[in-house]
Amino acid sequence: MRQMMATSKIWIFTAMVTVMEKRKGKGMMMDKEVTRAHKGWALDSVVLQNQITRHNKEDIHHPPQEGVYVYGLFLEGASLDRRSGKLIESKPKVLYEQMPVIYIYAINTTACKDPRIYECPIYRKPQRTDQKYVGSIDFETDFNPRHWTLRGVALLCNIKQMSPAKQADSV
Repeated sequence: MRQMMATSKIWIFTAMVTVMEKRKGKGMMMDKEVTRAHKGWALDSVVLQNQITRHNKEDIHHPPQEGVYVYGLFLEGASLDRRSGKLIESKPKVLYEQMPVIYIYAINTTACKDPRIYECPIYRKPQRTDQKYVGSIDFETDFNPRHWTLRGVALLCNIKQMSPAKQADSV
């Protein structure tokens, strides 16, 4: 049992790193693997899709058949309705909300995205710059997606603030 948990942590963590690298343009490994695995899929029509699960990382014991599980993200500027998986207004005095496990997988489609979907940016750190941008996750919402853009809603990989001395060095 202890070995299985260690293995689980490795594949979930590795998946997160792989998705982050793919989204940053360091390779199209995931797209190519999916295209190779499915006969008739064209590489240029493979799109990453995501599903917000109701599970915490402790509830996941096996990797998915296809795709990856991602955990450890924090939602800033909004809250998540765990039952519906939709964005809702943030709770008072809550800056960051721990996200449940997110399942990311590939689909073969040329259809346009639903206009009611908010494409939420993911950043490595709270300082939102191009260099810290990772990619995006789609959220369902009952509001216009611009509502969440104006609120500055984003997912963060790390919510620890840098000390002022380190911030000055990184500029």
